[in-house]
Amino acid sequence: MNRPCLPCRRLWGALLSCLLASAASAAITTTGSVSPSYPGGAPDPWDAGGALDVAVNGAGSLTITQGSAVSAINSLVGGLSAGNGTVAIDGAGSSLELTGALSLGSSITGGQGAVSLAGAGSRLLVGSDAAAASAGLNPSETALVVAGFSLQIQLNLEAGSTLQIDGNSYLAMGENESAAALLNGSGTVWHSTGSVHVGGAGSAWVSLDQGATLSAGGAIDVGSGGDVFGDGHLSGNVTNGGLIEPGSGVGDLAVTGSFQQSSLGTLQLQLGGRGAGEFDTLTVDGTVDLAGTLAVGLFDLGGGLLAPQPGDAFEILTATGGVSGTFTSFSLPGLTPGLAWQVHYLSNSVVLAATYPGDFNIDGVVDGADLGQWQQDYGVSPNSDANLDAASNGADFLIWQRNYGLGASSVTAIPEIPSASLSLIGVALLWLALAPSKRRG
Repeated sequence: MNRPCLPCRRLWGALLSCLLASAASAAITTTGSVSPSYPGGAPDPWDAGGALDVAVNGAGSLTITQGSAVSAINSLVGGLSAGNGTVAIDGAGSSLELTGALSLGSSITGGQGAVSLAGAGSRLLVGSDAAAASAGLNPSETALVVAGFSLQIQLNLEAGSTLQIDGNSYLAMGENESAAALLNGSGTVWHSTGSVHVGGAGSAWVSLDQGATLSAGGAIDVGSGGDVFGDGHLSGNVTNGGLIEPGSGVGDLAVTGSFQQSSLGTLQLQLGGRGAGEFDTLTVDGTVDLAGTLAVGLFDLGGGLLAPQPGDAFEILTATGGVSGTFTSFSLPGLTPGLAWQVHYLSNSVVLAATYPGDFNIDGVVDGADLGQWQQDYGVSPNSDANLDAASNGADFLIWQRNYGLGASSVTAIPEIPSASLSLIGVALLWLALAPSKRRG
C-alpha cells in the first residue's frame, strides 16, 4: 500500500493544520463555548459551510447534544495558538459530519485538540463517503466512521491530542473506500471503548509516531486492506489480516494485549544493522499466534545496505505470554551465495538468522552439533527447518548432510552417527521416499 515516508507524513500533518486554519475566513470559528442543541421537537441540521474551527486563536469548545446534527467540510480543533480546543458529541443521535478532514492540535505552536463521542447512536463521520458508509450500521451503535474516495489524510492528531470514541471505529471498510490517519507526537491518544477496524474491502492506513497510542477496549482489527505502521503503541488485542509494519525506517511497534496474525496477514520488517535499535521489532506484552507472511527488507542507515554474515541473528519479535504457530510464507532479501535464512521460534521470541544451510543452532558452522539439534527438533519443532517449510524433517537432514563442514576452518569428515540416531534418520529418509507418492495420491 502506498503511503508517504515519516518526514512527509509529519509535514503533511503540519500543512493540513495550517490549511484548515487559513480557511477560517469562510468558516465558523469558536473561541468560546458553543452548544448547538435542540430541546424538544425534531432538530434542524446546522451546516457550517466550509470549515468548523474550534480554538484557532485561543481556547474554545463545541458541544453537540440532544440529537443535534452539525456538518462542515473540514474541522481544526486546537489550532495555531497554544490554546486548546474541545469538541464533545454527546447524546442519542447527535452527530458531526465532515466531508473533508479532522485535525486535532498543531505541531507548530503546541496547541492541542480533544474530541469525544458518546451516546447511543451518536456519530462522528469524516470523509466524503463516511455518511454513506455508516448507513449499514445499527442505528443505536456509537461509531466513528472514516471513509473517502482518495487516499488522503482524513484524521490528523498532533502531540498531546486525544480522540475518545465510546463505541467502535471504522476506517474504509467498504469497497472502493479509502482512509488515512496520522497520530503524530508523544502523548497522542486515539481510544475506542469498542473495536477499531482498519481497512476491509477498502484501503486504510494508520501511522503511529513514537509516543502515540491507538487503543481499543475490544479488538484492533487490521483487515485485508489495512496497514498499521510506526514506532507507537497498540493497546488491545490485535488481529492482523492485512499489513503490520513496525518502525518508521527502523524501530519498534509495541502491543499491549495479544497479537494474532491470520493466513492473510503480513508482518513486514526492515533490517538496517545488527545492533539493538538498528532493525525493526514487534514487542508484545501478551501472547502471539502466528500464520501468514513474514516480509523482510534491508534498510540503509547511512553506510549502505546491511550485508548479513553467517551467524547474524535478529530477534524480531518478543512476547511475554509466549509464541505459538509459525509463518507459512516468506518474502526475504537475497543473501551472499551459499547463505540462507533460518527462522527460530522460541518460547517467547522469534529469531531470524542468516547462516549456512543446515546450521540449525546458528553458530556459523555446519557440524555435528547441528545434527543433535535436528534430532531434538525432528517432527516436533520447526527450529531445524532449513527449507522454510515450517517442519524439521528428512529434507532438512539431507540439507545438513550436503553442507556439513561449511564455516569450519578446515574441511572435516562427517562424524560417525550414533546407532541410536540411525533409526531416526532411516525414518526420515523413508518419509522422503514416500512423500512424492503420497502427493501423487
